[in-house]
Amino acid sequence: MRHRKISLLNSVISQEKGLREGIHQHSSNQVTPELIDRLGLEAELEGHEGCVNCIDWDYTGQYIVTGSDDRTLLVWNPHTKMKIAHLRTQHVNNIFSVKFMPESGNRMIAAGAGDSKISLIDAERNETVIVCSCHLSRVKKLAVSNAHPTILWSGAEDGTVRQMDLREPHVCSETTSQILVNLLIHCGSMSEIKTIASNPVRSELLAVGAGDPYARLYDRRMINPYTCQALDRARIGRPLINRESSENKDLLPDGCVNYFIPGHVSCRLPEYRKQNRSITTTHVAFDSRGQKLLVNLGSEQIYLYDIFDRVPPVYLSVDKLQAPRASQSGIKSKGIPPAVKVMKEQANTAFEKGKYNLAVDLYNLAISKCPNSALLLSNKAAALMKRKWMGDVYDALRACLSAIELDPDYMKAYYRLARCLLDLKRPKEAEKVVIIFEEKFPDEVEQGWFKLLKTDLKAVLESLTAIENNGRAQSGSGYVEMSIEGNHYEIMARLNTDRNLSPAEVSWRKSAHDYERRFCGHCNTTTDIKEANFFGGEGQYVIAGSDDGSFFVWDHETTNIVKILRGDESIVNCLQPHPTTCLLATSGIDSVVRLWSPRPENFENERLVKDSVSAALANQRRMEADPFQMMLLSMGYNLPRDAEEEEEEAPPQCQNS
Repeated sequence: MRHRKISLLNSVISQEKGLREGIHQHSSNQVTPELIDRLGLEAELEGHEGCVNCIDWDYTGQYIVTGSDDRTLLVWNPHTKMKIAHLRTQHVNNIFSVKFMPESGNRMIAAGAGDSKISLIDAERNETVIVCSCHLSRVKKLAVSNAHPTILWSGAEDGTVRQMDLREPHVCSETTSQILVNLLIHCGSMSEIKTIASNPVRSELLAVGAGDPYARLYDRRMINPYTCQALDRARIGRPLINRESSENKDLLPDGCVNYFIPGHVSCRLPEYRKQNRSITTTHVAFDSRGQKLLVNLGSEQIYLYDIFDRVPPVYLSVDKLQAPRASQSGIKSKGIPPAVKVMKEQANTAFEKGKYNLAVDLYNLAISKCPNSALLLSNKAAALMKRKWMGDVYDALRACLSAIELDPDYMKAYYRLARCLLDLKRPKEAEKVVIIFEEKFPDEVEQGWFKLLKTDLKAVLESLTAIENNGRAQSGSGYVEMSIEGNHYEIMARLNTDRNLSPAEVSWRKSAHDYERRFCGHCNTTTDIKEANFFGGEGQYVIAGSDDGSFFVWDHETTNIVKILRGDESIVNCLQPHPTTCLLATSGIDSVVRLWSPRPENFENERLVKDSVSAALANQRRMEADPFQMMLLSMGYNLPRDAEEEEEEAPPQCQNS
């Protein structure tokens, strides 16, 4: 029977060789708004007996391999819906990551699992040829590169990223020279690697996500894989690290890494720790051009970073806001086309009716058509300040600064900027903006709304003075930055002074770069393997799963939700797009893999979530819930969403991921 399966696999590979080559020549990914509008469930691939935790397409897009809690790998032809190989592994725990090895023509498949092991399996012979036991904790992610087809990178919860060259004989040893990144040295013994990704264009760049909100981008050309000594498996399998040891000094040279984090998250880390709220990086992904990095943050939103055009946090450089002589405020909106004006009026109406989410979407759409309008940016800021989802106020601050840059005389942008700073617990900087406002717009200082702003600001400043006078300012209060005169980097130096952090780590965090765009609406609190990916050859769309059993599709340019589909009975974790066509594979808690493609016109899409606004709002409420409540939800307890609402049935859970 085994020989028959191997023959079938060889036969299928041989018959489809020409078809694969033909498809590969058409490298442009046909993912258009029309096809997204028709996206629906094409098929369900059944065969696993547990949660499906990982999916990988081969480079031609003809096969997928899937890994599961059932500790097996299945190879599929998604075009014929055939299962062409059932690979038994030697793993004794959940498989979390799987990759086709590029040099093997789909013959060799690598898998990483919760038993801390990596296995290399010959799919034709259905035989495990290598088992690597070098990691000391769960292996969460593998990465490969077509530019280096024999090299495999692995990230594990032992805090290390390892590099394995399959051309070299492998012997597991506590002194193997495989470690590329060791967060234990810089972040302490509880550091964990959650996800890694190799840049598809510049393979020397490796992105790493860990059990914190920082996305790290390493240049491998500057790092030599090294040996980690003194491993102590009794300490929950974690290496003993002595930073003063010569073996552990200067392992990462200057300039080898860049850090990325949303500006508002970086300054709230002490507050999150006090609340026992864990913000982790569950997935990192590059776009096809290797210029953008997409990061899915657990208990937060999805963020897009430009890895080459890097910018510091825009938490406010007051020096850039000068107060020239007072001048008449003017709004430079003459260039707004008529169609955009219609969108603006629709957004204004939604705002007046209290439909702030709709207003944000409409302003986003208008800004995508007319990006240099101070009016649109400032109006969007007002809508974000009212909506107040995670990160909204900081995003509003960014919009205000952009509006002021476009029109230094736009009065409302200064007022809203001061309000944002006050909401973000930055009253001293808000005070400076108020002073600039008074100098620029003296005719407006008697307005009731401005007097109210000054009253609120005065109350906060008086409270701050009382705290400082009593000597009771505490670093974990969330208000520590109030008592600090200086710029963002000085604030970061204070907030990131932790006995577990190395001096290099503090420096890297201080210089972390801010995001370019963000995508909101999903919920990511229950699993730490939840992905976010680009969809389309040019990254036209962003996709991610959610704890509500749905997956979301966002427009890359506007950041608006364009589609929500029900992808799992409980949670969608994995979303892997076909490399060249509008075809998507997803998986989650269910034991099936689902394929999604454009369905015929007038197709009755039973999987469509029609009320995207309510779905997004419910997800935000869940992410903003008390961490203890989220823990109870994850354990299966039923908690009421509201006093007047009925309890919702908690979804069944697989083994912890």
